[in-house]
This record gives sequence, C-alpha cells and structure tokens, in this order.
Amino acid sequence: HDQKWQGMTEVFEKLKAYNQKKLGESGIDTLVTSCAECFRTFALDYELEDMKVMHTTEFLVENGFDMNLQSDDDVTVTFHDPCRLGRQMNIYDQPRDLISSVEGVNLVEMEHHGEDALCCGVSSMMSCNENSRALRVQRFEEVNATGADIMLTSCPKCVSHFECLKFEGDPRHDFEILDVVSFLARQVEAGKSQ
Repeated sequence: HDQKWQGMTEVFEKLKAYNQKKLGESGIDTLVTSCAECFRTFALDYELEDMKVMHTTEFLVENGFDMNLQSDDDVTVTFHDPCRLGRQMNIYDQPRDLISSVEGVNLVEMEHHGEDALCCGVSSMMSCNENSRALRVQRFEEVNATGADIMLTSCPKCVSHFECLKFEGDPRHDFEILDVVSFLARQVEAGKSQ
C-alpha cells in the first residue's frame, strides 16, 4: 500500500498481482489484518471477490470477543481514529466497543474524534516534516486535555508516527501510546498473573 500512496503505481500493481495469486491459492475465506492501511488496501484495491477482508477489531467484535477483562488499576484512555480505518472504511465503534469491554477502563473522547479526528500527520511513511509534526503536536495537546494515561489507536503506523515525538523529546508526551489489540493482550496477560 505504501507504493500506491507514494505514486509508485507499477510496483503496486505487480505486488497486487502477486499477492492476489498467493491469497487465491491459500484457500482462506477471511483475511484479518491489524494494519488500517493494509485493511483498506486489501478491501478496496485488491478486488478479492471470494474473500472477506476484516480489520482485527471488526473481527473480534463480530466473533463475540469477551474475555471478562479487567484492568489492574483504574485507567483513563482515549482513542485516536486512524484515517484509513475511520473515514475511509467507516470503522469507529468496534475499537471503542473492545476498549469499553475492559472493566476499570474509562474511555474519554478527544475534541476531534470519529469522522472529525485529526490525522497522525504522516501517510505512507513519507513527508515527516514540520507540518506533520504540527499535526502530531496538536493531537498530543488533545490527548493531554482528556487526562488520559494511554492513547490507543488501531493503526501501527499511527503508533509509529506518534512515537516519533517521544524520541524527539517532546514534553507533551507523558502518556503511553498503544495499539488496541496490544492493550487487550496486556489485560489478558495481567489476568493470568492474578
């Protein structure tokens, strides 16, 4: 998908043809991915007519994920809606449903959320500059306004881009950034040790 968004159409089409062939030979009927950009690409650009494509959060909710999870401590979280998952694929509720299923977790929305969510600032691992940094800084200010201990998202690229500010030593970064599925896995592990 990065090649598609970077305008490398010929490379994208070659990869698409190869992947379509391999997926067709696999015999699977459902493809599940945790990457919002991969989900959007497989679902819309790959024309996988005989295969259902789902994001991990969608798959977990549709299949009744319920592990009776409980947070060790009361924790406040907020959720960042990735562009490709939200505005492009209309998945807003599933991640929130999973977050809300964990007892002891308080989900607080940022000022801009859902269809109005701000972008993480960088698409396709390119154009990381002062303009994209300004978007991340603005998003961090919204996270801080919620009082959240953790910012959750459903896109590994968003996690990477937001973490850039941490490595740059940005003072607004006093909260943790996690993928929703990683957050759920942490709760599962914590439950095992009790």
